[in-house]
Amino acid sequence: MNIFFIIVVIVACYLIGSIPTAYLVVKKFAQKDITQLGSGNIGTMNVHRATESKPLALLVLLSDMAKGAMAVVLAKTVLSAAPMAPVLTTAAVVLGHNYSIYMRFRGGRGLATAAGALIVYSPLLLLTWLVIWIVPYLLSKILVVGTLTATVLNPVAAYVLNRPPSEVIFAAVISVIVLLRHISKVKMLIRGTEPKKYWKIRNEKHTS
Repeated sequence: MNIFFIIVVIVACYLIGSIPTAYLVVKKFAQKDITQLGSGNIGTMNVHRATESKPLALLVLLSDMAKGAMAVVLAKTVLSAAPMAPVLTTAAVVLGHNYSIYMRFRGGRGLATAAGALIVYSPLLLLTWLVIWIVPYLLSKILVVGTLTATVLNPVAAYVLNRPPSEVIFAAVISVIVLLRHISKVKMLIRGTEPKKYWKIRNEKHTS
């Protein structure tokens, strides 16, 4: 397969991921700048903080998931001859979401976009992530504890469950990208400042 064509598709996935859904939705329907509210994060949870609207948060969630799903669909259709294409296109779309070129390389944390990719690529990997997530969350009552635990262990679980090597690599690559955007969360956990009530609306900008 033509390497130039592969690069074009990967760049296209990055640009698709870069579409700042949360910023556009909040600007359009709430006339607010999400980067100046709540955590300043361009993602679903902060949409709820900024707007107090579950429908808008759901719209952003589904839109961000659609970006991830689209990246895998592109890989399976136009790059079907390249076995590692889903890994490359998903990495590109999640990086685009996390470091949007349209938002001066600001963005979300990649969970919804990665979940959308997993639904198309391997629903079992997504289910495994959710199963791993639930226990640490219930024990700690802190969402990010479950998120970090599941993200770290998902590639391990894929290997233990004897999934194909491509799925293990897929899970590992996406986990690393998502974890990079959670470094600040790890620091807050260490300091004991990570909030439990993510749904609590905040009118001022925070660092969470």
